[in-house]
Amino acid sequence: GGYLPAEATPVTYGLSGPAAAGTDFSAVSGTVQIPAGAGSALIALAVTDDQVLEGPEEVGIALVSASSGDIPLSFDPQATVSASVEDNDTGAALSVAVQNNGSEPGTNLIFRISFPPGVTSSVPTQVTYQAGGSATGGADYAALSGTLVLPAGANAADLVVDVADDTVFEGPETVTITLAAAANTVAAISVQGDPAEAVLTDDEEDPATQVLTLSVLSDGAEGNSPV
Repeated sequence: GGYLPAEATPVTYGLSGPAAAGTDFSAVSGTVQIPAGAGSALIALAVTDDQVLEGPEEVGIALVSASSGDIPLSFDPQATVSASVEDNDTGAALSVAVQNNGSEPGTNLIFRISFPPGVTSSVPTQVTYQAGGSATGGADYAALSGTLVLPAGANAADLVVDVADDTVFEGPETVTITLAAAANTVAAISVQGDPAEAVLTDDEEDPATQVLTLSVLSDGAEGNSPV
């Protein structure tokens, strides 16, 4: 049954992705030795338990070179065998929190939409949200699109709300952001329903802007001309 080498046979191999050495599994040397008298050797790849939402990924192994003493060994350099690395991170929940309150004339509100600490996704994540509160979009702040994308590899993304500097005496107002839904192509993404509420401060509250002035529109004269 078949050729068994009398000497140890060193074999060099190469790896291909999309699964990556050092990220999805531990880095390997790229060489393995078939013991003397044996017909095979194992190449073991230690899978890394990361927090990346990525779905199953393939790793391919192809032979590069092999020798057994003076005996020539042949192989198909184009032949690749593949194995699948299955991801145990099947989903995650997004939440929203206030990063910065806003104020007129130009301090924008910032909301941060994020995965749990350490969690990322290998593909972009589309998020839809609803804006509320006592402040009015398009008047007190720039109108919002209702959608935001977390880039691939990012744990969080900021939603920046541009403050409008109006001249209305209105006092502090609130802006709330509530996550409605989220999705990507590799995992089940849920959202936490609790809204985040930021405060938008009015600069007309400054005492310097609250001074009434009296001015003459026109002089008057006896007869029919009012003052």
